[in-house]
Amino acid sequence: MYKDQNVITGEELLGLAYEEIKHAWKAIVGTMLYLEAKNEPHLRDFYTANGFSQLLLKKSDIDKQPTIPYVSVNGLHLYIKKLSDI
Repeated sequence: MYKDQNVITGEELLGLAYEEIKHAWKAIVGTMLYLEAKNEPHLRDFYTANGFSQLLLKKSDIDKQPTIPYVSVNGLHLYIKKLSDI
């Protein structure tokens, strides 16, 4: 489908985004980078393979409930990464 087009990989696109984020980081200072993504296995695998951690919530120590993914007001899952790791 994309054989005749110049396309870049997700990792290359993420690298380009990191360069822009580094410029902003120097100007505004911060510690964490976060992104929201749809709850799809290929996205979760991509972001975790690239150093992001999915933000999880612990329901309750009393009920011994498992952790669940944090879901933003947009209905998306949240991933975080230290800015110093980019």
